[in-house]
Amino acid sequence: MSNREDRSRSPKKDARPTVLRMAGAKVLVTGGGSGIGRAIALSFAAEGADVVVCGRREDALKETASKAVPKAGKITILSFDQGSTEAAQKAVKDAHESLGCIDVLVNNAGTNVPKRTLESLSVEDWHGVIDTNLNGCFHICHSVLPLMRARRKGTVINISSIAGRRALPLSGAAYCASKFGMNALGDIINMEEAKYGIRCTTICPGEVETEILEKRPVPPTAEHRAKMIKPEDVAEMAVAVASLPQRCFVPMLTITGASTIDLAT
Repeated sequence: MSNREDRSRSPKKDARPTVLRMAGAKVLVTGGGSGIGRAIALSFAAEGADVVVCGRREDALKETASKAVPKAGKITILSFDQGSTEAAQKAVKDAHESLGCIDVLVNNAGTNVPKRTLESLSVEDWHGVIDTNLNGCFHICHSVLPLMRARRKGTVINISSIAGRRALPLSGAAYCASKFGMNALGDIINMEEAKYGIRCTTICPGEVETEILEKRPVPPTAEHRAKMIKPEDVAEMAVAVASLPQRCFVPMLTITGASTIDLAT
């Protein structure tokens, strides 16, 4: 048999239809202007979901939306300050009106400060980190959960940190406290909201190569960054969890690279 005949009988690469795991889903992602949030928004959209991505920097959100894969889900931007209760309430209202419903909420917005030891941490910086990382997460959940209860289904994904599982001086007091609080909030969502068909997964990444690394007192070297996971790795976990049947609960996941494997076990 000739090579030509072999090729004619072999299956075409595009013979099997592509299955979009999140086709038709409506997703709200906070902190989507860069890093993990951007990767999550793009991954959900690539899998067919319509996404509202929000954060403080409108220009960064526009850049996220511009990277969406054509002919998949669409990305709409919404800028607001997550630390404000009123702004969070309005953002959820606007997102809900834009999407029609919210199937998946991804709480990703987070920050840290360079001066993070107790000796150098200011009261202002403490409140700033807690307001964004923990209070902001609660504000969004507080507005989204009633919408999910009414439909008796929904998935919440909180992007936390291994610093929410064990206190790490490298992360600092404010960041660790905010992530411990986020982890506890996720547990309570599962305990109280499961009866409404709502589930929550808390994803605790180790070091991720994102721009927040520049806020460290001493930014890591290129060699150290090469050992970290990428934002796309966390995004893949988020989509995988959300695409599971609604009966499946994955309360907590840890994902890390070699740089923090000793801290994640």
